[in-house]
Amino acid sequence: MEELRNFIDGILYSLDDNNLFDLYRTYCERNNYSDEYIYYMAEFDEMFSNKTPIEIAELVYDNSSDFNPYDEYFKEDMYGLKSSDSVIELIEVSDMIDWLEDNTDELRDYLSYDEEEELDKLLGISDDDDDEEEEDEEEE
Repeated sequence: MEELRNFIDGILYSLDDNNLFDLYRTYCERNNYSDEYIYYMAEFDEMFSNKTPIEIAELVYDNSSDFNPYDEYFKEDMYGLKSSDSVIELIEVSDMIDWLEDNTDELRDYLSYDEEEELDKLLGISDDDDDEEEEDEEEE
């Protein structure tokens, strides 16, 4: 559903980096994508404490135009190290949208009330459905 994809895309691009970082970590954990994690630059020393200086230099050299130690975030991929001050630049947005289309509940914690109502409309969920469920529970 293109409307839902566009809605999720807009939400991802509007989230602040901390919330997007958290949501992306959830996405990676739920899908066992530990090799796709993004890290805070403050974690760099700990992440590479088991590598020699030359191994680290090779990682940076392989993709040197995409790594700056003064950026806020970084990730390691098959091409080397990438960094950015913006989480959105380090993730595969379309893959995350695909996942969120099937896992919209994961997105709800990051939505405003109005955004949540809009999501419910896109999913065909109405407040009437909630009221009917509550009435059914009361009758039991």
